[in-house]
Amino acid sequence: MGLIYVERQGRKITCFTSSKMKAALDKMVKGAKLTDPNTNEEGTVTSDKPFLMGGEYCVNVDFPSDSGAYSCEYFIE
Repeated sequence: MGLIYVERQGRKITCFTSSKMKAALDKMVKGAKLTDPNTNEEGTVTSDKPFLMGGEYCVNVDFPSDSGAYSCEYFIE
């Protein structure tokens, strides 16, 4: 479901992923609400859009108890 393939040419990176993952990534934009599957806390996405970090798509999220960069796959069922 997650990142399937990354192709890099100079400064351009092309990422290939599943249609389910793409649909979820398109919704993870600044201001979107996400629920932590472990704590059921609702957080707000603070990054403009998903970004690559360590070979995974990630977003910055502010939760009432914590904030940081989370793998997008963490929020997709």
